[in-house]
Amino acid sequence: MRCGQVLKVAAMGSTLRSASVNQGLIRAASGLGAKYELEIVAIDLNLPLFNADLEKEVPASVLEMHKILDEADAVLFAVAEYNYSISSVLKNAIDWASRTYLEGRKSHPLFSKPAALMGAGGGMGTSRAQYHLRQVCVFLDMHLLNKPELFVQRWTGAGERFDELGNLTDETTLAKLDTMLDAFAQWIRLLKAGTEARDKARCSVECEKTVN
Repeated sequence: MRCGQVLKVAAMGSTLRSASVNQGLIRAASGLGAKYELEIVAIDLNLPLFNADLEKEVPASVLEMHKILDEADAVLFAVAEYNYSISSVLKNAIDWASRTYLEGRKSHPLFSKPAALMGAGGGMGTSRAQYHLRQVCVFLDMHLLNKPELFVQRWTGAGERFDELGNLTDETTLAKLDTMLDAFAQWIRLLKAGTEARDKARCSVECEKTVN
């Protein structure tokens, strides 16, 4: 699906490990997303632990993340699973992102954003962590793509789906990721069109009130 408008997507991984397979998913998504006019930008989640004391002078890395999220049309999460839940790295980033720091904003930069989840891990493909994150996203008032879901089992009977650098090499999984990105692009555009129509209607009502 091509609509002539490039959509900016902020990608949030889950680990800081250089050969992370979930970072590999983001890299694969960045390559595949171009055909759907998605510009996918990975966010550096190497942030200090959230501490309200630090809000007196918000760290530069946190402000940079807020700017990227604020400018993004949507968010793509690559979800690793730790102890049946999301990683501390991702939770920490979300805690920072759920605050309001940028001048002129009345809400946090995740508010009302379209979002999609994917993840690679063990036998259940991070499904438990993804479902936990869905609960978090409800509180953040994000609009999640429900289907298709992408739960990637890292190992198969024929070997791994990723190489030693964490790059996705399995053609079947690449095809599933491609299908999800197609649906995600349509989802973002659908919500964007709805928001624009709502804002236009509100503007018309306000203008009418002013004239009358």
